[in-house]
Amino acid sequence: MPVCFDIGNVLVKAVHTWQRPVEKLGLTLGHPEHLEESVFTIPTYVPMEAKQVSVADYLQSLVDYLGLSDLETAQKLHEAILEDEFPGVHDIVQELHAKGIETACLSNNNPIHWDWLTKNGPFPAVIALQRKFSSYEIGINKPDPGIFQFVVQDTGWPPAEIVYFDDAPKNVDAALAQGWNAHRIDPSGDVAAQIRAGLSGIL
Repeated sequence: MPVCFDIGNVLVKAVHTWQRPVEKLGLTLGHPEHLEESVFTIPTYVPMEAKQVSVADYLQSLVDYLGLSDLETAQKLHEAILEDEFPGVHDIVQELHAKGIETACLSNNNPIHWDWLTKNGPFPAVIALQRKFSSYEIGINKPDPGIFQFVVQDTGWPPAEIVYFDDAPKNVDAALAQGWNAHRIDPSGDVAAQIRAGLSGIL
């Protein structure tokens, strides 16, 4: 019974607005009226994560929308969307592997974050996952059914056997519609405890 995780706000804390990243970096925006807007308000964000818009074009739109000084600042701001890994999630991944259970992630993601998340950053739970699927590599964003079908075809895992965790209700609903055993995570609560509850009988 494989276990698959979303990354943002399931394994790793991710902000929803620009406020915390801007404050963390000590930036002054040319358009401060956008400070508390969702990061997804940038019209190129979601297409960039499906490889429909280049990273350079996305960063330029971020410069223009927020009134930043340059592309380098925009990249640093985008990087700062991600924060720390949730406590206890690495222990869960290790326990799954110790029981011989396969693990994966399925994330709407982008080249700015991907290598840092999966290879180079302080995210041991993500790095330890055995299979890693990102929207920008597949070219499809969740909740499109095609991205869930891609994982099934690539892994050979029966959909009903895949235990899946995501924070976005629309993605949970889409996974359920594909026959996955999907559970919603509330990132404002104890994430590790919620995952363990969804793995009851497995761990």
